[in-house]
Amino acid sequence: MKKLILATAVLCAGCGVEPITEEEAVGVLTALTQLADEAGLSREGDTESVSCPSGGSATVELLREVEDLEGDTIRAEADWSIRPAACAVTSAGTPFTVDGDPDLQVQAKGWGVSFDDFRLEYRMNGGFTWDRDSEGGSSCEVSLVSEGAVLTEDPVDGTDSVDGTLTGLLCGLDVTIDLRRLF
Repeated sequence: MKKLILATAVLCAGCGVEPITEEEAVGVLTALTQLADEAGLSREGDTESVSCPSGGSATVELLREVEDLEGDTIRAEADWSIRPAACAVTSAGTPFTVDGDPDLQVQAKGWGVSFDDFRLEYRMNGGFTWDRDSEGGSSCEVSLVSEGAVLTEDPVDGTDSVDGTLTGLLCGLDVTIDLRRLF
């Protein structure tokens, strides 16, 4: 009987972990995309290691960047990856440690006659593993897409924001995320 109890305990090492909530998953994704912004990469092939808010790091790499002016239409594309390594972030008031599994891939395409009417499309794929407050965790697959997003400028302070949503799967959850949270 003791062997059966021990075997059950070993097989169920991760059984008591509560699944990540949508709020927590979106918060972790937001933290990772903000790290990519902090990296400030400007040329294809650039790689930067960025410190995470509460420890650890993330490697951000600009994989591809294309800008083109064709007639009066501006076209731009960029692909980058985010690979967290023991990256400590807080989401929904709870500490998380995040690692690349394999990493998060982001693709952005934009086009328009001017930046006043600039359309955007984002795709996020890949994944990461998460550990909530050292209690255990799981892997998180990411498969998100946006279409028809628009870059807008605040008339008061001149800052840019992206209006639109990302939809798809995040950590096994069907989500719709306001792009202003991420970019």
